[in-house]
Amino acid sequence: MLESTTNMPRQATEAIARSLEKALNDVTVHPDDEKECAQWLYCHRLLSDYQAFILLAEKGMQRQCQIMMRCILEIVFEMVAWERHPALQTAMVNCDDNNLQQVLAQLQHVQQSKATLTQDELALLDAMIRSADEMDRKSLPTVIKAEFADLLQLYRTDYQLLSETVHSDVHDIRADMVKGGKDEHLLEVHTFASDPAEMDELMLQTAEYVLNAYACYCKLSAKAHDDDLAELHKLVQDCWQHQISPVPHKK
Repeated sequence: MLESTTNMPRQATEAIARSLEKALNDVTVHPDDEKECAQWLYCHRLLSDYQAFILLAEKGMQRQCQIMMRCILEIVFEMVAWERHPALQTAMVNCDDNNLQQVLAQLQHVQQSKATLTQDELALLDAMIRSADEMDRKSLPTVIKAEFADLLQLYRTDYQLLSETVHSDVHDIRADMVKGGKDEHLLEVHTFASDPAEMDELMLQTAEYVLNAYACYCKLSAKAHDDDLAELHKLVQDCWQHQISPVPHKK
């Protein structure tokens, strides 16, 4: 197992997980309140994915950590989108197709001046709005959620890079081989992070994702954890200041 050059990223990660778990345990969920249930369940999924990430990080399993980071980002896009657009949350939770169609049409109208989506993505949005089958709007594409969340840049950078770890191809598999010598013989298979600093960066980046979603959950559920969040954000920023050399998500 790789040992981190500093315990700070691990301490920050564990502190966030404990705070998130406590926030979930402190809530009384009313089964007849569909919004409340959906918010709590999303946050619970966030915690379970984060706990899985932590276990993998302790083993130095870089690629598997990146897969969990992608899962966590999808929850971030959803929760931030809901916090920024209450009408979207209401339509999706209540499975109200008419309202969802209206919300999507508003996004399409904004694109006339904002123009952040590509032509293909605009065509996809238009097809969802015009479709006579409401099933086409039951599950929004991740890029549309990211646009609602105003996190399209994060989608086009981190999310798409992390997606390469999920969908393996021949080129990706070959990149795991470490060769050496004059005959370029196989030395090892790159399974674990080669430098503890790589895992430190992944832990800190994931901590920022989780804190983003955590903050949105607190706003959506009207639960005040401002002091905890401010302290956790400061802890993560302090860790970044001690981070020596950033590395890319994928070699």
